[in-house]
Amino acid sequence: VRNPIAPLQLGAVHFSTAFAQAYDVEVVGSIAYVASGLGGIQVVNVATPSSPSVLNVTATASQPERLAVQNNVLYVADRAGGLLLVDIPNPGTLALRTRIATNSGLGKAVGVVVGGDTAYVAYGSDGLVLIDATTTKDPAIVADMSMSGATRMAGSGNTLYVSVYNSVTQIPLQVVNIADPLHPLISAVINVSGFANDMQIVGNVAFLADSPWGLQTVDLASGSILSQSTEVSGGPAV
Repeated sequence: VRNPIAPLQLGAVHFSTAFAQAYDVEVVGSIAYVASGLGGIQVVNVATPSSPSVLNVTATASQPERLAVQNNVLYVADRAGGLLLVDIPNPGTLALRTRIATNSGLGKAVGVVVGGDTAYVAYGSDGLVLIDATTTKDPAIVADMSMSGATRMAGSGNTLYVSVYNSVTQIPLQVVNIADPLHPLISAVINVSGFANDMQIVGNVAFLADSPWGLQTVDLASGSILSQSTEVSGGPAV
């Protein structure tokens, strides 16, 4: 991506695990951790970008979909498996530290963001769950928000942006004030088109990998959609 107008592929790695698909990736040094759904957690050596190689594959109880890393701990949104905390000092042997389900046990963990002392987990029908990340040996749920259909998230400072999709709430972007993690508050709702499969926040602009609109940009200050383009992917952006 040295030339954003003409990016070049340096290398690729193909997973041998059945049904593995790359949903999310976190890179720590020369190691990439890939959430590959039914393929589990793929650990990839990317020290030589032109020739990456799989070091380890760790199966989970369900389907790893989103990842976050903090202090040598990998936070894994494992759908029906809940939130997994995995030790990663030794990339060749991942060690499950603990698993956290919601109080109802019904929601599926489909998104996770870690900021400071708190892990924010999108649990679908169980909404947004906040977990104390100061003690990763025995973390506890410290707060939750009724936000049925919470899926993808991105954090910026004291603000969390949550994509919500359900039959009643038609794909808004919930803006959550997390200055006080024990008492999160919805400060705004932004109506967007399609479904945000992923998002990144840069300044006051949200970049949404949006299905079926491709790349969608949103002005967070005004709540207006700046652009929509299907030319980026030729189909749904993931």
